Amino acid sequence: MTVAQAAHKTGMSESQLRQLNEVPRGMRIRQGSTLVVPRNGQAPEVAPSHVVNNAQITYTPEVVLRRTVVRAHKGDTIATLAERYDLPAATVAGWNKARANTPLAAGRQVVVYLPARASTRTAAAGGKGKASAPKKAGQPTRAQTRSRRAAPTKGKKR
Repeated sequence: MTVAQAAHKTGMSESQLRQLNEVPRGMRIRQGSTLVVPRNGQAPEVAPSHVVNNAQITYTPEVVLRRTVVRAHKGDTIATLAERYDLPAATVAGWNKARANTPLAAGRQVVVYLPARASTRTAAAGGKGKASAPKKAGQPTRAQTRSRRAAPTKGKKR
């Protein structure tokens, strides 16, 4: 259960529930966890010892899925693509409104939802904007290219 769902059920804001139960960002509350919630709108000052001794709260990372389009190879089916990305074939078939054993034409686009990862480009740029692509060895910079264009050429004028 997400923290937002738990907060909604208890009539609290998400930030209040996180602060009261010390739930880290990006974590979900696992089933069977014990949460501290206020009674009658007042925050609990001290919980009874039997509650504290038997209480437990466990978390699981919150996974964000990103829609990704992949292209099928010759001889692929939804099931082989699902296996390639370690996903259930029936789920991938449902996303694409097709049967799991249906043969796919080479190049056909298939939608899969994969866990989102932090981009190396945005991480290199400090998370702001796009990072410039690395230069190849021997490739002139923009300034060098501009100065070459502006430099007078030697030789005869035609």
